[in-house]
This record gives sequence, structure tokens and C-alpha cells, in this order.
Amino acid sequence: MTKASVRMEGTVPLGLTDLWRLLSLHMDEDTVHAIHPWMLEGRVLRDEGRASYEDVVLPSRHVVDRVIRVAGRTVRDTWTYQIEPPHSFAYEIRSPEGLVSTVRNTYHEEASGTRVVTDATLEFGRVPRFVQRRIGGGLLDRADAEDLAFLRRYGFRTIGPTARPKGT
Repeated sequence: MTKASVRMEGTVPLGLTDLWRLLSLHMDEDTVHAIHPWMLEGRVLRDEGRASYEDVVLPSRHVVDRVIRVAGRTVRDTWTYQIEPPHSFAYEIRSPEGLVSTVRNTYHEEASGTRVVTDATLEFGRVPRFVQRRIGGGLLDRADAEDLAFLRRYGFRTIGPTARPKGT
């Protein structure tokens, strides 16, 4: 199978502590669905270890069985997060067909916010590399925009199943 590499860099308008507060919201499946509506459902399989930064406490390894809708298809994958605050937040997405994509974000605080460098290796099956890069890069950009939109609307709080926005 063909794999594609994507590297993205940018600055988010959040300090490092607030960025880790945002990332911690992604450990709750109802909240991650509210943030990213294309993540249709998820079930935590296990949490291992403990990682912390300032007042944020997370598992160092978080494994989720998740159903997502991407590029017009609904797929079930296993997402395994490796969490190492304050420097990196990485995850592997493994499909039942054996396709594996990895994303690793690294962080560095700057005066204007936090610099994020994303290195991803994408494997979507029999899809040309340039299409994988376009879909994967677009999905990563979309996820970043959804993160910031959620913060503007709800702040740093989790969303219970009865409090989801309409239509999600």
C-alpha cells in the first residue's frame, strides 16, 4: 500500500497550558463528538499510565474504538494516543484492514501562542499519495478549526450526552 507524508506548522492562539486543557477534552467521547461531528461514536477500550502538565491530568496512553465519517465513507478504526505533555500528543489510527496512519504533534510556546508542528504518515488504501495528502491535510486543518470553534462556543468544559449541540 502507498503511504503519504504530511507536515504542517502553525501557531494556535493559546498558551501551552490552555492547549493541553483543550487536548484533555478529547479524552471524553461525548465531548470529542461535539468538537468534531465527523467522529460519530467512540468507546474507550483502555487508559494506561498518567501524564500531567500544570493542572491537566491525562492518561499517557488512551485507546478508543471509534466510528468516523471521512471522504463520504463511514469507517471503524482503533485510535491509540500517546500523550507526553507538554511536548507531544501523538496518535495511531489502525483500520480492521490493517491500514495504519500516524499523527504526531509537537508543541513549543511562543509569545503569540503555541507553535504546533504536525508530522503525519497516512495510509488510506488504494488511493494515490497526492489524494491522501489532500484529504489528510484537509481533515487536519478542519480539526484545528473545529477545536478553536468549540472553545469559542463552550470554553473548557466537557459535553454530556444530553447537552450535545442539535444535529450531532
